[in-house]
Amino acid sequence: GNVTLTTDAGNGVINMGTLQQSAGDLILVTNGNGAATVVNNAAIDFGTSNVGGALDVTASAGTITQNGGALTVAGTSAFTTSTNDQAITLSSTTNALTGAVAFTTGGTTGNVVIDNGTTGLDLAASTISGTLTATGGASAGIVDSGNVAVAGNVTLTTDAGNGVINMGTLQQSAGDLILVTNGNGAATVVNNAGIDFGTSNVGGALSATASAGNITQNGGAITVAGTSSFILGANSANVVLDHASNAFSGAVTLLAGAGGSQAFGNVTFVDDSAVKIDANADAAGDLYLNAGTDGAVGGNLAVTATTGNITQGVAVAVTGTSAFTTSATDATITLGTTTNALGG
Repeated sequence: GNVTLTTDAGNGVINMGTLQQSAGDLILVTNGNGAATVVNNAAIDFGTSNVGGALDVTASAGTITQNGGALTVAGTSAFTTSTNDQAITLSSTTNALTGAVAFTTGGTTGNVVIDNGTTGLDLAASTISGTLTATGGASAGIVDSGNVAVAGNVTLTTDAGNGVINMGTLQQSAGDLILVTNGNGAATVVNNAGIDFGTSNVGGALSATASAGNITQNGGAITVAGTSSFILGANSANVVLDHASNAFSGAVTLLAGAGGSQAFGNVTFVDDSAVKIDANADAAGDLYLNAGTDGAVGGNLAVTATTGNITQGVAVAVTGTSAFTTSATDATITLGTTTNALGG
């Protein structure tokens, strides 16, 4: 049945390394800054718990869930499922994990769901064998303080306080990246491989870096209220942002390599307004192709403006084929620079 462990004085700790709870809620309460460590030989299902120090829990043969109230942890938290394909689901909207939070799952469907309520979520070094769905409701939003390795879809959502997303050490190896920020919250993501966007809505600026791969979108539209930067770490990598409902309100920069020192492969870009292929990104509608030679594309180039004109402020040089499309009635395409070099 239920297991309730409480220390009520002296910063008392809980250390249960050989628990064999087969059913019921696990409720942990420590005094002061007391830590709690629990290893159960089956699943773990939390009830309302309050740990003043660090929390470290392992389910040796099952999932980790919460059936009761919130988890409140003043220190760091670590959650591990030791058996393959066992999920971790901590979805209470009143959770408050103050310190960095680490997750470890195995197999191919060891999914993780975490809602940290109105507390900022700091993801520590983690290995997640399935998908990651994380929600934070503070202005501090969702950040990482270690390499976060995820084998499937990554969905990051801030749902209050103009919360930001700042994931500088993501290691997503497959699946869609879905970003949703509250209010004017910005989003910054650096992935050690390619990035494949799903439906995303960023209220502030978006900066996405694929350190070793392409940037594409497999799911729905990308909507960004601020400026957008898509950065490629690999030479001749591709940027394919081709959803018909993309909506980039601010200027967009495509950056090939650090400081724009490398070359693009193929570039496909669709926006719901006018597009100006430009030598900078200082106005809404600008598309800045920042490469070793600005405006140059080593592969094919396709640009679509669904409700406006296509113009240019820099010469365009394309090694492969070129396609320019305006979808609105009477919208124009004006590429009058005399030094354009469109191959294909």
